[in-house]
Amino acid sequence: MAILNPEHLLEQAERLLSPRTRSTVIRQADRRRAISAAYYAAFHLVLTAVADEFVGPANRKKVRYALAYRSVDHGSLEALCKEVIKQTLREKYLRYVTGGTFGDKIREFASLILELKEKRTSADYDPSHWTSVIDARTAMASAKSAIEQFQGAPVQKKKAFLTLLVFPPR
Repeated sequence: MAILNPEHLLEQAERLLSPRTRSTVIRQADRRRAISAAYYAAFHLVLTAVADEFVGPANRKKVRYALAYRSVDHGSLEALCKEVIKQTLREKYLRYVTGGTFGDKIREFASLILELKEKRTSADYDPSHWTSVIDARTAMASAKSAIEQFQGAPVQKKKAFLTLLVFPPR
């Protein structure tokens, strides 16, 4: 399975925002696609983390890896992120998170994911939405920060996040 590398998606976004000449105007479609690529960089980081956690990176060419990779949808990620950013987790989550909190890094990651998803939804689906190059670069910076926050989070907090994402408590 060919995994989408978050860095490659961010490089794609950068290319979309790089004018070919000094007088080239960066098209609205390129700005919007850069925002979308920024969100997807963070989203695919999560998909890879889920599949690596539950199937293992050594199994990336197996169909069950693809099944795990595709098990996460945007809505479930958004729902968990909304829960994570709360000051106090609901009771049904508390028993799965050591210390009763995901910590600052996962909380910041979740906040950035929510911000990026909102920007991506507008960029991809709102015909009246206008975006600037600065908006697109801000989304890229947010995606880079989200990736850094997730990667720098304590292993147990990441594992709790990934587990709750795939197996939400009832």
